[in-house]
Amino acid sequence: MKSIIKLMLSFFLILGSADIFACNYPEKISIPDGNSATKLEMVTTMNNVKAWVKAIEDYQICIEKEEQSSLALLKINGELTPEVTTNIQDLTTRKFNAAVEDLEKTSAEFNAQVRAFNAKGN
Repeated sequence: MKSIIKLMLSFFLILGSADIFACNYPEKISIPDGNSATKLEMVTTMNNVKAWVKAIEDYQICIEKEEQSSLALLKINGELTPEVTTNIQDLTTRKFNAAVEDLEKTSAEFNAQVRAFNAKGN
């Protein structure tokens, strides 16, 4: 009876988190050279950057939920150990931190191009 309950719980956990296991990293956006870009290109890029930042934030939420679901599923199956917990948490932290670094780099790149665009008197 316990194994049937475990199986059912595992099944519902997997079904309920099917979208969670599809944490796809957002595609990198291109940023035009501010020295040669038009105002329309810069405004479009600004909107693309905002959408990309939102997609990165959604990705970060997704990987955190993925971690929680993985740990819960392993616990239900009796396969959760301190070492496995640490490994899963470390992987999530590395993914999260990589996304933060990408956000910082992209923001800095965009801001540099905005400064270049503004410097040419637009």
